[in-house]
Amino acid sequence: MIACVRLPFFAATLEARARPDLADQPLVLVDEDQHVTGVSRRAAQAGVRVGLNLAQANAQCAEVVVQPAVPSRYQRAFEDLLAALTTFTTQVEAEDGLELRADGRQRRHMTFLPPAQLDDQPAATCYLDLGTLKPGEAPDLAQQLQQFVWEQTHIPAQLGLSSGKFPARVAAMSVDAGEVLAIPPGHEADFLAGFTVALLPVDGETLRQMDLLGWYTLGDVAGQPVAALLDRFGKQGRILHRLANGRDTSPVEPYAPPVVARASQQLDGGIADWGRLERVLEQLVDRAANELLANGQAVRHITLVLTQEDGIALERKVVLRQPSSSLDHLRTTARDMAQALTLTAGVTDVELTLSDIAPAVARQLSLFDRPAVPQVHLNTVLRDLVARYGNSHFYWARAADRDARLPERRFRWEKAEGAQ
Repeated sequence: MIACVRLPFFAATLEARARPDLADQPLVLVDEDQHVTGVSRRAAQAGVRVGLNLAQANAQCAEVVVQPAVPSRYQRAFEDLLAALTTFTTQVEAEDGLELRADGRQRRHMTFLPPAQLDDQPAATCYLDLGTLKPGEAPDLAQQLQQFVWEQTHIPAQLGLSSGKFPARVAAMSVDAGEVLAIPPGHEADFLAGFTVALLPVDGETLRQMDLLGWYTLGDVAGQPVAALLDRFGKQGRILHRLANGRDTSPVEPYAPPVVARASQQLDGGIADWGRLERVLEQLVDRAANELLANGQAVRHITLVLTQEDGIALERKVVLRQPSSSLDHLRTTARDMAQALTLTAGVTDVELTLSDIAPAVARQLSLFDRPAVPQVHLNTVLRDLVARYGNSHFYWARAADRDARLPERRFRWEKAEGAQ
């Protein structure tokens, strides 16, 4: 039995808890580019959605309260919850972004799909593999899990239980916060039949083709012959057919806490002098990095959070082109990151986090012209690019049917997970 735990409006709820004056406000969290990354329930009810720019958010709700997002703070709180959930099972896995669903917002205008079916609420989501349960055990265990999550976060969770990740997730998103829905084994397809196909892990073009075919719900997809989906969508068609029928066999991976080095310091009275702040940064870099570098480790991700006297926290994250094992380089990078933040008040708290830690690799530089770049090196560069920007930006072009009449059928795109 797989449990899906969803904490709706997680980031905005954490911000409101840290600053009670934000409670019950139409709160909007924005990144450095002024795009919405999180909203409160009230802002969502006013029509503000993740992904809008600030001007669009203001157009939806003129009363929005804008706050800079601090992703590292939300991630840390979520990691604490994941670690605590291992008391139920070691197989606890966080959902990675929107991997198990497509963006259903583009279908909101279609009258045959109730808006409540569209999963566009920002939520922290994870899965637990509870193993094989005896009849009658699921409701009691679900209530225990619900109560445990509340005690850890003080956020009412949406909880869905089913035989696989996908039906469990749909079950969780279909109930209100604080409620539980368990899908009995063998009833997954019946439960999913009325939900929109926009919940499937597909891109916009696949959704467009399904729309043209008149496949609007998961039941429409489940009722098609597997051969029809294979012919139109290739191997992905078989996966979509299985998901639409509620057969998701993807495992819940065991939880592995991230390896990070973190250092923080509270500053009495607030610091507005750049020279003092720079010295504090150097001390934090030394505290966080010295042990790592002494053990031959290198750092790739650096996150800096400065909290001002007015309670507003500013965050900046940098992904280095190459993992660094140079203390001077890390100090310089941290200083540049702080200078890139626009401070409007004195700084009362500084937190530095070093992550994506790996053994340092010595590099021998050549004094002569380099030969043609081998494929192995290109694969290494690809892995570095994927690690830095995410695999959603890189694709392999694979030959499919060279004799196909339509050019788009002669090749297919595959996400570049790394070297191949």
